[in-house]
Parts: sequence; C-alpha cells; structure tokens
Amino acid sequence: MRKWVLKNKDDIIITVISGIIVFFVNKILSFVFNLFSQNQNSIVAFFRKIFQFSVEIPTLKIPLFFIILFFVLLVIVSKLYNFIKLRGRKLKIIEAIYYTDDAHSIDITNELNKAIENDKLKIILSNQIAGDPHYGVVKKGRIKYKINGREEEKEYNEGDIVELP
Repeated sequence: MRKWVLKNKDDIIITVISGIIVFFVNKILSFVFNLFSQNQNSIVAFFRKIFQFSVEIPTLKIPLFFIILFFVLLVIVSKLYNFIKLRGRKLKIIEAIYYTDDAHSIDITNELNKAIENDKLKIILSNQIAGDPHYGVVKKGRIKYKINGREEEKEYNEGDIVELP
C-alpha cells in the first residue's frame, strides 16, 4: 500500500485538491442560488434547474454539475500541478521515444518525467515503462533532455539502464 501511495502521490494530491475546490464551489453556488431565489430572472431560473439535476446512488444524492465540475477541475489542476512541478527542475525530458522504426514507436516522455527524482533519472529501458511497440523485436530508445538549460540527446538499447544526468 505504501509503495502504491508513493508511486501515485501526485494523482492523490490532484484528486484531493479538485475535491476540495468542488466542495467550496458547491457551497458558494448554493449560497448564491438561495440569495437570488426570490428573483424570477430567467437566467437564474435556468441555472437553478441545472443545479437541481442529480445522480442518485443509494443513500447519496450527487448534483450533476458537481460531478462535471470535479472532472473538469481534475484535468485543470493536473495540468497546473505538473507545470509547477516540472518548472523547478533542472532535468527535464523534452522527448523520449521507445521504438523499432517509425511505424512501431511509443512516446515515453511523460513516463520518464514522472520517474525523475531529485533531478536524476535512473530507469531500465524496457516494455515496463509504457508497453511494447513491436512484440518480439529488440527496441531502442532516443531521449532528448534538458539539464541546467543545455539540451542533449542520447540513444539506448532495450535493457540498458538510463541514468541521467
């Protein structure tokens, strides 16, 4: 369990932050709709009707906008979190391809960026990173990265240990 939490800590943080934001947005919208409930304005009435749609699970009633807002915020907070996290790094993978030829390749850039710890990357180039682009054929890896503002590129064979910088 501890390994899973450590491996998925970024996703857990993003989900919790999104949930907290949705909770407060729900409270604010409830307050605003109650404040304007006396007003017969058609726009307010329209949004009140949208606000009232909900998904009912036994013993739980979740407003539909709550679910939609949660998933939208999950994407936005995820992008923002990754941008902030990657911005402070000295080592950044610009492009990483695991391939046999152009028709059989996988982009492993995101996976390698997630594997960076303390501005160091140490990982075995294998199908375990993101899958097998060409079953039964020995693959190669091409990694273009930036370290301290300087761009470099290295080639690896399947099974090699990628150690950067």
